[in-house]
Amino acid sequence: MATRISVSLILPEKVRSGTAVAGSLIVGNDGSSAITVVHPGYPAALNLVIFDCSWNQVTPDSVGKVHIAYSQVEIAPGEFRTFALDDLAFTTGTAQMRFALGRGRYYVAAIYHPGSARLPSESAYSLVAISAIRELIVE
Repeated sequence: MATRISVSLILPEKVRSGTAVAGSLIVGNDGSSAITVVHPGYPAALNLVIFDCSWNQVTPDSVGKVHIAYSQVEIAPGEFRTFALDDLAFTTGTAQMRFALGRGRYYVAAIYHPGSARLPSESAYSLVAISAIRELIVE
């Protein structure tokens, strides 16, 4: 069986405008061998894509330069790992990106890339997992 990873994004249904949108990212190993993947907090491992109620993409704001230590996580076959998200933020390159959402209805997806992790018999760059789209209402 080929190595497969799955990603689920857990968000609250509603939040107040101006508050952090805390949630979770669940990364699963759907394959038959253990895998070692890059922690989702590492640069370019996680990207969040947000659309407004008209399906226009919302652009995140760069909030500063960050340096995050390299970290890997091993996931056994059939196992899932849950990672806390303190807000709708991610790191790309050395910039931390964050969304400031006004009142409205939004659609959010997580794109997870395992980086240069050890994966059996496959290129780490061929594995990307995209979560289902989650609806978020900001009041």
